Amino acid sequence: MNIETLKKVMAATPNTHTLMLKGSHGLGKTEVVREVAKEIWHQECIEFQASQISDVGDLIGLPRINPETKHTEFVPPYWYKTDIKGDPLPVTLFFDEMNRGTTLVTNAMMQLALDHRILNFKLAPGSHIVCAINPGDDGNYDVEEFDAAKLDRFVIYPFTPTAQEWIDWAIEHHVNSLVTGYISQYSSDLDPYSNSSNAKTAGNS
Repeated sequence: MNIETLKKVMAATPNTHTLMLKGSHGLGKTEVVREVAKEIWHQECIEFQASQISDVGDLIGLPRINPETKHTEFVPPYWYKTDIKGDPLPVTLFFDEMNRGTTLVTNAMMQLALDHRILNFKLAPGSHIVCAINPGDDGNYDVEEFDAAKLDRFVIYPFTPTAQEWIDWAIEHHVNSLVTGYISQYSSDLDPYSNSSNAKTAGNS
């Protein structure tokens, strides 16, 4: 689906469902999530790149010993926003490149995505979770291919914006008119991975 349709279906999907955007790199998945979080859900968008998280503690927080109880407890992670009373605030968590993370990181993301909680930290009512993956079934990406049991836990939206949507964006952001003019005439060159003559599956690396 294109950008306009994706924004509409994201806005209409209940926050109790975890969204998964599936599409090639560089299509604007992150920008769409940022815009929906800000303009429709009115929430801070907190982003995680699964491929760049080296320790699951970056996601779930780190343990410490409570000086009073002498028990181990976890310090709330930085993204866990609370008000002055200590109650959690609604946020949008965006797990990008989810199928590029380590097993421990992916498992933690899965728990958050499915249960809206991790350890003893529960997301505030109204919070949203959106995941994004690159497709692993076309041979163009070195990613983990989620099995049916994992994928069944998400509402999956394939993302294929049109070249005209990019042109409209480029004009709005003052991209050189020679570039927009060229793409207007040769739209397949905007994304070489959609061009079978250039795809890795055709023999090129």
